[in-house]
Amino acid sequence: MKNDDEIMTAEEFFGELEGAKGAGYAGGLHPRKRRAKNTFADIKARMVMRIYGVTRAKAERIISDRDAEKVAVLAAAKAPGAVDDCASDDDELMSAEEFFRG
Repeated sequence: MKNDDEIMTAEEFFGELEGAKGAGYAGGLHPRKRRAKNTFADIKARMVMRIYGVTRAKAERIISDRDAEKVAVLAAAKAPGAVDDCASDDDELMSAEEFFRG
């Protein structure tokens, strides 16, 4: 270790970089590129596939059936004659001034 004063450059130590793409490039190794982008629908379908152990087609059918059920429930809740939980015509609204005056 007599020559501790000599400093080598990275090119001397590692050799010259091959190609102009740089050291961190792994050309052609993109296994997820062939799969659809990770959209919310894709992630939801994959989650249903893993939970129920079904194919993608069956998972998408399960998801669409549940969405249809939700739409039906919301439509029934907004149907004429349905009970509205938020407000009732029997309740009288009172202003803050009336409330605190007594």
